[in-house]
Amino acid sequence: MKFCILCILSLLFFGSCVVNSPNSSFIGSSYEPIIVTKKKEFQTSFGLRPFKYCYADLTYATSDKIAIKLNAGGFYQLGNFMASAVYYKNLPKLNYYFGGLFNFQTNQINRTYGDGIGTSYVKCNYSCIYSSPGIVIGLNKKVGENIHHQFIVKCQYNIVNKYDYYYTYQNRYEAFQDEHFSSKIPNFFSIEPSYSFLTNISKNKKNFLKLQIRFNITEKTYRHNYSFGPSSTFYGYPYYKSDQTNLHPVSFPVNLSIGYIFFAKRN
Repeated sequence: MKFCILCILSLLFFGSCVVNSPNSSFIGSSYEPIIVTKKKEFQTSFGLRPFKYCYADLTYATSDKIAIKLNAGGFYQLGNFMASAVYYKNLPKLNYYFGGLFNFQTNQINRTYGDGIGTSYVKCNYSCIYSSPGIVIGLNKKVGENIHHQFIVKCQYNIVNKYDYYYTYQNRYEAFQDEHFSSKIPNFFSIEPSYSFLTNISKNKKNFLKLQIRFNITEKTYRHNYSFGPSSTFYGYPYYKSDQTNLHPVSFPVNLSIGYIFFAKRN
């Protein structure tokens, strides 16, 4: 019953995010929870989140204090890869860890779509590449043998290798946004706090369902003033010149994800 309730809530969360999520030139990447506690323990996880994003993650404890993590995520035209090493400490009621990471993202999304009933039109074409060193801090509160509450803060300094941006959004009668430019915008910081709820779904206590909410706080380092029009919409209706301003990089502030974690525990 508990598993079914969590799945239903996850689907509702996904639905709300898919409806409201715009496309972004910078996609935040979540840091997956760490639950290893001893040398040679490892965990693997797989999951999904909105924006057509899936991921796989591996964490291995090389000693009783050090763990390494590898993560690969993305979808068609979007790739995100991360390597991390952390120091972890087990206390009676609370575990914690901290360490460094390096993240690489290539966003080559090129999509055109409408709302299905012919009232709006969206086209986005990005070519954005980032190399990002960073740090991570995590706290894990275990409740009995079945529940984990984990709080994680990930901070990155994102080095912009390339930034080509084209995005247009219009309805049948007018264009609301038609922005394009190619410029290496200044590097920027991002802070990504998250909360993960893990619940055991097997009798051997090695399989966990994960629900995570993550916030993406991204520094805006480029102010783009631009004009577009006069012209006509995709549907043939004319629109007049418009002056607009947009801040870059463009990112969505919140993500929700669901995942499965297999934990190889040493007794």
